[in-house]
Amino acid sequence: MKVTFEKRLIDAPPQVVTFVLEQHLALRKRYSYVLDLLHGREQTMWAGTASHPLGALLWKPYDDGRTWWVDFACTHPDARSKGIYLLLRSRLVARARRDPMVRTIESHVATWNTRMQDLNKKVGATQCSVRFRYAVRGV
Repeated sequence: MKVTFEKRLIDAPPQVVTFVLEQHLALRKRYSYVLDLLHGREQTMWAGTASHPLGALLWKPYDDGRTWWVDFACTHPDARSKGIYLLLRSRLVARARRDPMVRTIESHVATWNTRMQDLNKKVGATQCSVRFRYAVRGV
């Protein structure tokens, strides 16, 4: 399956932007944060085609680039439980390993989202409170 990267969400094709925003608003319903996603430092990766995205993952560097923070991950309802998130996460980890500055990838998983918590543990993330951390280089 094709995975595409963009430096910013706003640079992605309109269908991808619409998909991410619809998924984001369905979960968070916070308009001001959506504007931050569009104009912030989030980098975007999506699976599927530009006209039919199946999943997306947005992240940004912090801590002088040593840590990548996953701001948002979503999968189209029809594509859930088909490995889309695992594909995106594995591509993100591979991309981070090519960057000598990156030490960890972190994300916050809501306490009610037990499926995502279990999935992160299954693929080797360390749980720190409700955050999950993937070591990229000996941390």
